[in-house]
Amino acid sequence: MKHCRIKNTVRTVCFLLVFAFVLGKTCRLFEKKDSVEMYSEFWENPKEYDVWFFGTSHMRYGVQPMDLWNDYHIRSYNLAAPSSYLPQVYWTLRNALDYAAPKVVVVDCYHVEGNTKTWADDRIEKVHTGFDSIPFSPTKLRAVFDIFDTTEERIEYLFGFYSYHNRWEELGNRDFSPAYSISKGSFLSDIVSGPFRHKTVPEAKASKEEALGHAYLRKIIEECQKRDIPLVLTAIPSHTKKTVQLALNKIPEIAKEYDVPFLNMIYDESLALDYPTDFQDIGHLNKAGAKKATRYMGDYLTERFDLTKDLKEDTIQEWDNDYMRFQTEIKRSLNQISSLSGYLMWMAEEAYSISIYLNDDFAVKNAAFLEPLLKRLPDCASVSLEEIKELPGMEYTECNGQEDAVIFVRDPLTKEAIDTAVFQDDARQR
Repeated sequence: MKHCRIKNTVRTVCFLLVFAFVLGKTCRLFEKKDSVEMYSEFWENPKEYDVWFFGTSHMRYGVQPMDLWNDYHIRSYNLAAPSSYLPQVYWTLRNALDYAAPKVVVVDCYHVEGNTKTWADDRIEKVHTGFDSIPFSPTKLRAVFDIFDTTEERIEYLFGFYSYHNRWEELGNRDFSPAYSISKGSFLSDIVSGPFRHKTVPEAKASKEEALGHAYLRKIIEECQKRDIPLVLTAIPSHTKKTVQLALNKIPEIAKEYDVPFLNMIYDESLALDYPTDFQDIGHLNKAGAKKATRYMGDYLTERFDLTKDLKEDTIQEWDNDYMRFQTEIKRSLNQISSLSGYLMWMAEEAYSISIYLNDDFAVKNAAFLEPLLKRLPDCASVSLEEIKELPGMEYTECNGQEDAVIFVRDPLTKEAIDTAVFQDDARQR
């Protein structure tokens, strides 16, 4: 009888283990893949990254880990998630610290003004993006119970199948074979905002009271200091409403109290940002702006921390290979840029040889937005329409004779054709 009870217990345990395994795989299959694609590479091996970046979409677009590798040999991952309030940032950090300890943590403090733990708008989509890929653990359990108040919400963020079980009709190749991020969590934008109006409050003018976001910022600082992990606070360049600026300007008081650095890039003129061409919208940097913010961050980290010590040859080769794949994807991205302004901005950040034809009437009419972009192009020749047609490797079919611009892009060393773009009314025709 005792033998039978043991046998039945073993069977039950085995069944529960198999059931949990199948349920876990099913949850992963049905959940949306934004989080998995952006962050799974980090969660699979957090020890590989020496610098961890946290924050909102401002950080996600603002600091580029692959450029940090190529220019500084800094191994980093961008864990910033869209619309993250500081409680979400804190708990993402706490979860990551269960698995590794980086050499430096960098936190963008946007949304520090928040007095709620999540942003109410688009909560499901955006919080899921940051949280879904985090492995289940006691710390994730504590995070969900801290951030969310209702049983329904807690179940939703702990068990993805609860939210995604009705996606079975949407399942496609992306669900079965997710395309993991080759940019180490960051995004690049090809959008150029153009001129916009904004008023920056004086840097010395700050909020008088601390928000809930400031309280969680203190928790982030204390957690890092408890573990002897250097922390850098920052504010990625953006243009935002007055209440947010005042809350950010409160941070130097807190930073001084804990003796941690705060890099407020919003006021730092050394970045030499050109606002009409370096932003994709009022709040987020585009590829050109990200290049400047990343260089600023790379210079700062390199001057103050030894982040390249003991790099092994096989590690360097592996990261170099990742960078080559990243560059290959950058080249493919050219075909997807739909506006002339975005195309010229993108070209300014790449080492390509460019030949460009501009319709005279179009060039005169749009000189205000064209000239700043054209000045940035490092290797650009202005040619006639007849000349550009005759360039070696050029494949060109006229666009009803009304082209505003034709751009032919080549590799400067091999002269290999990389892309041909034809624009009319600021929209790409081919």
